[in-house]
Amino acid sequence: AFDEMVGAIQDLLLDPSFVELQESFASRNCEVFEDTPENKLCYTDIFNEWQNLIESFIEKRVSEEIETFSMESFGEMLQNREDEICGDAFDMLMTLGDFGEFKELMLDFKRRRAAAAGGSRAATGNLDACLQPRRVENLAAVAHSQDNEILGPGPAAAPDTPTDGKLAARLSGGLGIGGGGSGGGGGAGGGREGEGEGETKWGGRSP
Repeated sequence: AFDEMVGAIQDLLLDPSFVELQESFASRNCEVFEDTPENKLCYTDIFNEWQNLIESFIEKRVSEEIETFSMESFGEMLQNREDEICGDAFDMLMTLGDFGEFKELMLDFKRRRAAAAGGSRAATGNLDACLQPRRVENLAAVAHSQDNEILGPGPAAAPDTPTDGKLAARLSGGLGIGGGGSGGGGGAGGGREGEGEGETKWGGRSP
């Protein structure tokens, strides 16, 4: 059943309507993001909107093929089988559970769109191109974790970590993707300026 769910999600990633949904969202919101350590308060709302938008779409479409599918149940399975999913599906799930990944995705889209507008032949303003550079890094992290057992169950998400989505909450608590401690940067979570950004087990940051 898990393999069937992963396969359905992989197929969905190629659906033109899903691609359009993601790129439309990025086009509307990427200009808000700035490449600085500080996070604006509005980032939390945008991140939560992204989680709910993507999870709702995935749940609706996959449940048409698999009647018993739900993002919550899939998240429960994923907690114990995270090493069985990789590639495009892994990249997409990372943007749901890790604010750092999501922020970098928006920044990459913003940079590529600006470069494309400036006439750069190498630039393409689409999300798949933005995910490509980190895809290799994420897969390498998974391989490294399997050798050194650095993943596994992590701490529960911090109270100020935005995890409104069903799967995002599971990922944050079960895989340690979203939970972060206090650090030196400005935080967006919890609606308070100046809270620190915490390193996550995946190398990203939670607002």
